[in-house]
Parts: sequence; structure tokens; C-alpha cells
Amino acid sequence: MRNWTWTSLVLLVLLCFAGHVDGQEIHQALAGQQAKLHFPVADLPAGIVGYRIQYQSRKLASGTAVRKTLDERDVAMVEILVSETFASPLQAEIVLECDGKQKSASLTLFPAKPFGHLRNVLSHAKIQLFDPNGDTLKVFESHNIPFEEITSIDSISKDSNLIVIGEQCEQISDPEFTNSLFKAASRINVLCLRPAVATIDLTASPHQILFGQSAKEVTHANLDGFLAPSLSWRPTRNGETLRLEAVENSLGWPWIKIANHHSEQPSSSIAFTGLPLIEMHAKVPAARHILSKLLEHQIKSISDRKENDVFKIR
Repeated sequence: MRNWTWTSLVLLVLLCFAGHVDGQEIHQALAGQQAKLHFPVADLPAGIVGYRIQYQSRKLASGTAVRKTLDERDVAMVEILVSETFASPLQAEIVLECDGKQKSASLTLFPAKPFGHLRNVLSHAKIQLFDPNGDTLKVFESHNIPFEEITSIDSISKDSNLIVIGEQCEQISDPEFTNSLFKAASRINVLCLRPAVATIDLTASPHQILFGQSAKEVTHANLDGFLAPSLSWRPTRNGETLRLEAVENSLGWPWIKIANHHSEQPSSSIAFTGLPLIEMHAKVPAARHILSKLLEHQIKSISDRKENDVFKIR
């Protein structure tokens, strides 16, 4: 934990999302949908390549790959379709074999319905969505996420439990707009998806705490490298202004939360993420899962103000 010079400011290390892990390519697929993945096989003998996908010694799928040259590399193209249903990502293994020689690679399988286990949670969450460009709204509708669309921050309801600011919002660069959000965050959780701006200014408070949890903690899976490129935020303070500035991944944090100890609800906060969850929603399976977990993460503190525990992260 790193202590900053101004009052009650704490930053916890966050997990960044890069393109590779330990120099290895990342392979991911969505359960229930066909995906074409390429695996280097230059170290296998010439000939037909067979494959099998397994999870904890249980075979999920098998077949024959198509061997070809791609970008001057000898690769095996595998058309993957895993029909099994599961609630959390599976860290599976794909084994490639040719003429008695084998090689393996990791393969992460993501749930086809990442919001399925959140139906009860979402039905109680009372989400309001501010999304001027409409892209986040379309994604929410595609997953049947209940929400109320608002066209002005002045329309925030006192009965709402979560305010979501849609991806690529430009208004977030307006300090008056952002400070209105921070004021709302004194009683309601706010989630700001990746904005269209590189600088966010807030009026500083001596009671602010800045912190973040690693993506592994939030998503319950090690997803380092699954979603790139992403913005990272570096917080600085200049007088009464708290600035979040977009920087290279190694210099900042892609997920940062700001809470106020003197708020009406101590558990409420405003969170900013630099991950392109909506932009990559249809292209990268990990984006859907991370979005579901970030929503769940921001909703979960509602459990502190309810008699039941339906908002607890599993």
C-alpha cells in the first residue's frame, strides 16, 4: 500500500491489461459460439494436426485442425465450439498432436451469458444510464440489463442505486458535470466507463480516498492481457483540483475508485475504468465478463444497506 501526501489518500496496486502474458499469445473463446483460433505448430512434424480441449482432464471438444501458413508462420487453425454452460471463466487447455508429438496451450473459455447469475442482483439495482452516443445502451439492451435512461445528470433519482456513464462520454471533461457526479456519489455508486477524454478534473476534498482492486480481485479470474489497448489513470493534485490523467499502462491504473469518508453512505464511490469494454464487446469474449464483474462490483456495496445479501459477489 502506498501512502500519498494528502489526507487519507491510498492507492492499491492494480492489474493492467496488456497484449501478452509472459511473451505468450492469449487465446480466448466464448462458450456456445464458434471461434477460429490459430496456434503456432512449427515445432510439430509435418502432417495432419489433431486437437482436443480439456478442463481438469475432462474432454470438452476434439477434432482436426487446418494447417496453413499465416503471416509466414506455420499455424493450426482450430474451429472451436464448446456448448457446455458455466458461470465463471474456465482456464482450459488445448492439446495439439501430430505424428505422436504433442504441444499444449492455455485457452480461457468465457460464459455465453455473463450476466445470467446477476438477474436477481440487476432487478434490484435500480440502474440509471447516461449514454449520449448510445453504444452502451445497445449493449445493456442486448443482455436484458434493466435500466432507466437519463439524458441529464439533473435527472438522477434519489431512489437509484447505481449511475452508469456510458463509454466514450465527452461530458466527463466538464468539471461541473464531473463534480455533479461526485456529489451524487456521496449517496449513490457511480461507474464511469472508458471516456472519450484524456483528463478528468474533480474538486479535491481532504476526506477523499483513492483506491482500486486488481482486475483479478474484481473478476475472480486472472485476465492480465486479455483486453488491450486500455487507458490507465494517474492521479495528481493541484490545489483544490484532483486530476486523473490518461497515461501509459505502466504508469497508472486502469481501474480507480474515489470514495469520501464523510459521505451519506460511506460505502458509496465513483469508479473510472480505462478498459474498452463496450468497444470490444462483440470482438473480445473477456470484455463481456469484465463488464459484468465491474457492474457487480459497484452494485455489491448495496448489500451494506440491505437486510439481505443478494448483492454479494460470488
